[in-house]
Amino acid sequence: MKLQLSERVQNIFGIAVVVMILGTFATFLFWPEDDHYPPIIDVQMHYHRDAWHSFSPRAVIGVMKELNIPLAVVSSAPNEGTVRLLDEGFLSVMPSLTPYASIEDRSEWFADESVIERLRKDFNSGRFHGIGEVHIRDGQVHGPVVEYIFNEAVKRNLVLLTHSDANALKQIYRMKPQLRIIWAHAGMTAKTYTIEGMLIKHPNLYVEMSHRTDIMKEGQLQPEWRKLFLRYPKRFMVGTGTYNNSYWYEYRYMIGRIRKWLNQLPQEVAEDIGYRNAKRLYSRGL
Repeated sequence: MKLQLSERVQNIFGIAVVVMILGTFATFLFWPEDDHYPPIIDVQMHYHRDAWHSFSPRAVIGVMKELNIPLAVVSSAPNEGTVRLLDEGFLSVMPSLTPYASIEDRSEWFADESVIERLRKDFNSGRFHGIGEVHIRDGQVHGPVVEYIFNEAVKRNLVLLTHSDANALKQIYRMKPQLRIIWAHAGMTAKTYTIEGMLIKHPNLYVEMSHRTDIMKEGQLQPEWRKLFLRYPKRFMVGTGTYNNSYWYEYRYMIGRIRKWLNQLPQEVAEDIGYRNAKRLYSRGL
């Protein structure tokens, strides 16, 4: 009897040791690597219809967790894609409303007044905490659909993410100077001096930099961009712009590239651009 009791004690002790080891191992696996793997907020993630069939909501939320992306500002065409991601990972998704029923609408949406009624229903649902990405080109600012979006953005205090060149952006601000705007892709081709001029003139303008491959060349953050980031550390944000499935296949690479040039900035600046600026701007929806 004593022998049996001793064996039982040994077995219990052995199990306890195994559980402790596994627990320690699990802690090691999931312990956040703050120094080497800082968080990123992706302020331009698209989950369009084509992506639904190749990348499930669970897979998208899973890769966000794996890459330490605690939050993404998501838009889609149609908006159902955003809702799908929201339903899968509520705390990880900041839903942003678009006027597009499909990605083909980006060139003609501003002339389609039926968009207003569809948007009204989405606005009233209370699920969306931003607007865009919305393509607004030079000369497209005036008209009932665009004016409706601008008015709703101001009334509801929503951030507008706009894909525009510098001329269109100037027209938007002449029409609604109080808008809080994220300039998608830093204007795509805008020079750094143009970006700086816009930042000086419009204190409620922020800049997102997906697809700007000129920020880093041969692994090095370019001097003109570095100067801009150091002068305006509170005005820049990062995104991936997963416009089509080819960008989804490159998602890890894009996040890795962002982290590479962020790591070449002072830590405080890198943290502002990587996640703190976006967190502050979208705090109303958190």
